[in-house]
Amino acid sequence: MSDITCMVCGEPWDAYGARHGDMAPWEYGLFRQGAGCPACEGETPEGADEGATIEHAIRGQIFTPTDDDDLINNFAAIAEGAERPNWVRPSDPVVWSCAGCDAHVVRDLDTNELEWRKLGVGLYNLPAGVDADDAPDAAPYTVDGKGYCGCCATTCDECSAHVFTSSTSCNGSVLYGDTYDAGSSFPSPHSHHETVCVDCLEATPSCAECGEYYRDADDAEACCAPEDDSDDDE
Repeated sequence: MSDITCMVCGEPWDAYGARHGDMAPWEYGLFRQGAGCPACEGETPEGADEGATIEHAIRGQIFTPTDDDDLINNFAAIAEGAERPNWVRPSDPVVWSCAGCDAHVVRDLDTNELEWRKLGVGLYNLPAGVDADDAPDAAPYTVDGKGYCGCCATTCDECSAHVFTSSTSCNGSVLYGDTYDAGSSFPSPHSHHETVCVDCLEATPSCAECGEYYRDADDAEACCAPEDDSDDDE
């Protein structure tokens, strides 16, 4: 495959390599728009003939075109007087944000990989409970139509419904305030290491007198029931 000449500095770039690792995706995006290349970063070399460089770049596309159909049109537009884009790295796009805290997942434009971020400061200030090495492409938990990270939400250990891990998030945002609010959660009556939703909590058998929880309804009914003394009376 032919080379593509930078419209700013005249540096030749292998067309295939530019799209497959020689440049970051965002760099190739600016390169094909005529903004420059990683070698010059959009700065015309001192003493360079800008007009001759542009002409050379366009001639290369005319006589040995690449399979990037829009590239020649972008180059031609600049040759005809269109403003050349600035060589500025775009911000990493946010893929999704947690509705409960300030954690979010972005796509790193240098690597095309997903990464966790928090307030734009990188990977080292994430909420406890969020794995920095596991950045999903969508929120792992959904409550009332909103997405949440693994710090703010979890699943009910009884029915697997999505619930909050606490009434407030790691940054102090209120997640729920009432027992019957969407996503409300409670320690399991059977284990404080487990979390249950309000429906599963209310469905757990409990003694009508003392409120003690049981796994079996018969045990709950017998908890505070009076002893049967009929055998003693005979």
